[in-house]
Amino acid sequence: KLNKQLEENKKLSEEIINKEKFKNNYFVNLSHELRTPITIVSSKLEGLLKHPNNTINDEVEGIADAMNETRRLKKMINDLLTLTKEDYVDLVTKEEVDLEALVKDICDDFFDIAMIQNKTLKISSQLKHKNILSDKNKLRQLFIIFIDNAFKYTEEDDYIKISLSEKDEKIYIKIEDNGLGIKKEELPHLFDRFFRSENVRNKDIDGSGIGLSIAKVISESLKYKLKVDSEYGKWTKFEIIIPIDED
Repeated sequence: KLNKQLEENKKLSEEIINKEKFKNNYFVNLSHELRTPITIVSSKLEGLLKHPNNTINDEVEGIADAMNETRRLKKMINDLLTLTKEDYVDLVTKEEVDLEALVKDICDDFFDIAMIQNKTLKISSQLKHKNILSDKNKLRQLFIIFIDNAFKYTEEDDYIKISLSEKDEKIYIKIEDNGLGIKKEELPHLFDRFFRSENVRNKDIDGSGIGLSIAKVISESLKYKLKVDSEYGKWTKFEIIIPIDED
């Protein structure tokens, strides 16, 4: 009994140490991510003070940069608040949801974006069981994260395909694109907080590295499985697997 108790105490101590390490890394990463937009906004405002006689037209580029960084900062804070809420409030409110209708409704907003960005957005569905019991708000947020991600990491003339199918009492929702792709060695880290692929950082694409970690937390609260596969420079596919008979 004593040995068993010692083992349990050791295991508990290791869990506490790991949690503390994670917390420290979390706040180091958070500080780094927040520092960049704050520094840019601060420098742009200082630039305005140095030229008090300039007109708005003279400073329009600097003002636009500051506004972009402010929006980026706001999104990061909103993402962090969502992530914190999902971590500690595991509340799922289930209702009957028409999956096909929900995906089409979400995509209505993205069709305009596709047109502006010269991209192709396609939806296909072979569902027999369109209605499931789920948390509609969480499910909507989950879909938006993956679709928004696909738009963010594709370029002009690329495509985003969303397909709904079912097999073996499970519904499979796939979000595919032929954008930047992800290196195989980076795939295991994709849902880690603040992780951003090296090729994404090099291309200076806006993002906080938080969205996919939120998707992971939401999927776990809904008891859905997530899969991802990609070929670097060619394509990426995310898959959400939903049990049909989930109570």
